Amino acid sequence: MFNIGKKQVTDNSKLIKSEIEIVHSHYIAPRFNRRVAVNSYTGVFAAAIDYNAQAAASGTIHLHSKVRNSRGQKCLYGTTQHPNSYQRDFFKGLLIDKPSSDVQYKQLDSLENFEIVQSHPVTDLFMSSNPMQSTYQFFLQIYLMLQITGDAFVFVVSNSDGTPSQLYVLQSQYVDVIPAKEGSDRLVSHYEYNRGKGKITKFEWDEIIHIKIPNPGSIWYGMGSIEKGWQAFLINKFSHEYAAALYSNHAVPSYLLINKSGQSVSKKKFFKSMKNLNRGPKKAGKVIAVDADVDIKTVAFKPADLTDTKLTTIEIASVTGCPINKLLGNDAIKANSEIQNTEWLRNTIHPLQKLVASTLTEQLLWRYGIQEADAYLSYGSPVPVDKEYELKTNSTYVKDAVLTPNEIRISLGKEPMENGNFLYFNGNELGKTVEPTSKFISPEKTISSEIKSELDTIAKEIVKLNTKQEPTPVAPPIVLNISNDTEVKED
Repeated sequence: MFNIGKKQVTDNSKLIKSEIEIVHSHYIAPRFNRRVAVNSYTGVFAAAIDYNAQAAASGTIHLHSKVRNSRGQKCLYGTTQHPNSYQRDFFKGLLIDKPSSDVQYKQLDSLENFEIVQSHPVTDLFMSSNPMQSTYQFFLQIYLMLQITGDAFVFVVSNSDGTPSQLYVLQSQYVDVIPAKEGSDRLVSHYEYNRGKGKITKFEWDEIIHIKIPNPGSIWYGMGSIEKGWQAFLINKFSHEYAAALYSNHAVPSYLLINKSGQSVSKKKFFKSMKNLNRGPKKAGKVIAVDADVDIKTVAFKPADLTDTKLTTIEIASVTGCPINKLLGNDAIKANSEIQNTEWLRNTIHPLQKLVASTLTEQLLWRYGIQEADAYLSYGSPVPVDKEYELKTNSTYVKDAVLTPNEIRISLGKEPMENGNFLYFNGNELGKTVEPTSKFISPEKTISSEIKSELDTIAKEIVKLNTKQEPTPVAPPIVLNISNDTEVKED
């Protein structure tokens, strides 16, 4: 029935042949090109990517370190700060917004708490990455390159002791990844920076920090937003080029000249007359006068007739993760806008930040001799802090003897207070004997002293009366001795 004995196909030659025929019989869009993507970085795509990059670069990346390592030594020397309750829950993955999985694993595997390092050469490097850029500009360029090309290549300039002194973001469209030869223990041999004209600069593998968005089609290069939406990008690019060409021609479309009279019409003379009569903004709307019997037909389309720009914008918004209301600016309902903004921060901006932080943890910290298990770089959640949640959590921690009041105050950046270093449970200080109290309110707190004195007097009088009162006499019982011989008479 199934013809099991039929010869099986063991190669893909038929499929390849059919695919080649399809390729040759249909229009094939240009393959993704990083230089084209950068050079044509305009329009809606540029707006969406700018929104994302600016929001991601506005965050602050922090260095977190264990208090002690496995040998009992302080991991990093410098000023540290205890994270507050909201930060602790965030880095442990207890909230809706979570850090990267490697951060959560380090928190779970460690018996020591991680603290935020405020002063260290790593944080100093981020404060001044290079003389040409501020911290914001440095990270902004990283996030722009990541989204446009899928890759961000950071050149590391080192001191004599091997620790980084400066960081520079290269233009990704000019960087080529050179794979290592077979048998090497590395995937990458080196990087080449090629800006054309035969000049190629070689960077060793350990001179570059390569941050890339995962690419299902390559292990060497990342995949950015423009490559993911390459077709929408081309439509947007070509429609803008067409509109620009049309307007640069003073909105005069291409036309077809049909001579019906049979008379000889000089093309050069006709075109010259058209330019003289209609070229320039002040001559718009002029009537074209032609001596011969000539029919003029336009053979061009209006840009609006070629494509639905709104659908293209929606596709670009989907690919980049930027809210559509930011690109169209047509959502007047504040609640909808706030919801979209929260989801955008949570599902677009934070993943970009986690990618950058985890890559820098892996490829930067080892240059300072920091063990991978002892520290990590991470952004906090870009979603605004839930103040009600933080207040409730802090109150619970103090009430249930988890943290002292001063630990809460320090985590909030406030000065400790006197007698604030004790743990309390249900309002009672632990380690101190507390007399049991009634569940009722004490009279001393609710009754004035005069009334209390009168009540005490009345109570004493009642006691006296009770003690002076004689007991009521009780009649003795009547005993009847009746024998069998006694006759009882009734009256």
